Amino acid sequence: MEEMRAQLALLNEKLEKEHIVNEKLTKETLRNKTRLVNTNKYFILVVDGLCMVFGPALIWYLRMYNFPIWLGFLAIAVTAFDFFAQLVLFNKLNLNSFTNENVVNSIKKFKDFKKYHKIVLTFEWGITAIAFISIFLWASQILSKQGLIIYAICFALLIPLGIWSVTSRQKKIYSTCDEIIEQLEEKV
Repeated sequence: MEEMRAQLALLNEKLEKEHIVNEKLTKETLRNKTRLVNTNKYFILVVDGLCMVFGPALIWYLRMYNFPIWLGFLAIAVTAFDFFAQLVLFNKLNLNSFTNENVVNSIKKFKDFKKYHKIVLTFEWGITAIAFISIFLWASQILSKQGLIIYAICFALLIPLGIWSVTSRQKKIYSTCDEIIEQLEEKV
C-alpha cells in the first residue's frame, strides 16, 4: 500500500511539472502572437506621426495650387485622431502585462479592443472617402482633361492598393486576437 502511495505521489509530482511546462509554453505562444499586434501598433503610430509632422509642409506647398486648406487640416485632424485613438486602444489593451493578469480580464480586453478598433476604422474609412472625393473635385478644377485622366488612373490604382494593405493588416490583427482569445478561453 505504501509503495502505491509513493508511486502516486511521484506521478502527481510529474504531472505538476508537466502542467508548469504547458503553462510556460502557453504564455510563450501568447507572447509570440501578441508581437504581430504590437508591430501593427508601432507601424500605425509611426505612419500617423510622420503624416502629422510632414502634413503641414505639404499643405503649405499645395496651397500654391489652390489646394483647400480646410481639407489639409481635416486630413491632419483625422490623422491626429487616429494616432491618439490607436494609442488609447493599445494602452488599454496593455500587451506587456496581459499574460500576468486574470484570464477572464484578458479575454474581455481583447474583445473590447476588437470592438473599439472596428469603430475607429469605420470612422476613418468614412473620413478618408470624403477626403478622396474632395481631392478629386479639387483636382478636376485645377488639372486639364489629360491631367485629370492620369490623376484618375493613379487614384484607381492606389486606392485598391491602400484598401488591400490596410484591410489585410487588420485581418491579421483580428485573426491573431481571435487566436489569443481562443487560447485564453481554453485555459478557463
